[in-house]
Order: sequence, then structure tokens, then C-alpha cells
Amino acid sequence: MYHSTPAAPACEDNAPLYHFAALGRLANAPAFVREIKQVFLQDTPARLAGLEAAIAAANWGLVAREAHSLKSMMGLLGLRQSMHLLRQMEQAADSRPAQQHMPIWLRSLRLSVAPVLLALHNELRAGSCAASQLEPA
Repeated sequence: MYHSTPAAPACEDNAPLYHFAALGRLANAPAFVREIKQVFLQDTPARLAGLEAAIAAANWGLVAREAHSLKSMMGLLGLRQSMHLLRQMEQAADSRPAQQHMPIWLRSLRLSVAPVLLALHNELRAGSCAASQLEPA
């Protein structure tokens, strides 16, 4: 009988959940970083819900626009996996065969964004900007 050991959680590699390298020198401005965090927390859940509604309605033009807009927000925080999923969604909006993957991509997107939303919420609540880093992992 084959026994395997569970894989170590991804968070053990000490890679930050997000970073602000895309902000350049503005990443050193605590008030600006705090504002970016607040906007991300306020807008992202509603934008994800809008994307989900557009997918459910098969409104592929809106899916492409929402995915593109969300991709920009994810880029500000260096969320490469989320950006990749949104890029796939944006490009697949014009392809009937690829559209069937949208619910799977949306679920993966929600799962990849959830820990970032939680971390940002906790940091803002604690008044901390310590988790942001200038360089991507």
C-alpha cells in the first residue's frame, strides 16, 4: 500500500501574498498604500460578483470588460495567478469552446483572492502596512 505525506502549505515558503512593486516609489508612501488596500477591499468583492453574474448571463462582452478591469487591480498588488486567470477569461470571452471553463476559472480566482482580502482586512484593522513588500517573490 502506498502512503504519502501531505504537501506543505504554500504559505510556508515565506512568499508574500501580495506586493506593491508595480507602484514604484509610491509603494513607500504609507497613506497611498493604505488607500490602495482600502479600494481593493471595497471594490474587489463587488467586481467578482459582477464577473460571476456576467458569466451566468453569458454576457461575454461584459465578462471581457470586467476581467480586464479586475486584472488591472490584481496587477497593483502583484497577484500573478489572479492576473493569469483573468487574462484567460478576457481572451476566452470570444471563444465559445473556452467559455465552458469560465466557472472553473472564476472559482480559482475567488480562491486565490480570498487570502489576500483577509490579509488586507486584518492589516487595515491593525493599522499595519508591514506586509507589503517592494520586490515580488
